[in-house]
Amino acid sequence: VGASYFGYFNAVANASTLSFDLSNLPSPPSLPSSDLSLAPTVHNGLALSMVSGPTFLNVALDPTSNLAGFTSSNFSFTGNQIQVDFQNLNVNSTNKVVLDVATTSPVPEPETLGMLGGGLLLLVALRKRMS
Repeated sequence: VGASYFGYFNAVANASTLSFDLSNLPSPPSLPSSDLSLAPTVHNGLALSMVSGPTFLNVALDPTSNLAGFTSSNFSFTGNQIQVDFQNLNVNSTNKVVLDVATTSPVPEPETLGMLGGGLLLLVALRKRMS
């Protein structure tokens, strides 16, 4: 998933990370408070919701992030939403924010479980035959 938000930043998501490239911010390069608030934490940022699929188990700030002042208090998450707040942060064209995202494991497909069960039965049969 990737998108550009009003010329302010580019967001890219994959299975384990959510990245914000802040190189497109206009001058002056700061994100002040906004009149709109997405409770509980977003005053100038965004909320990303998982429409379908796994739920979020954990979201952590990746060490490759280099936006001064952006800490774990600038984002929160629930099972299906991540909120990111850039309020009152000064940025430059080299700043990026990367969040490491852990989700629930997908449910194994029936074929996979069948193959696993068949393999285990084969191992039990071989073990019995060797005894």
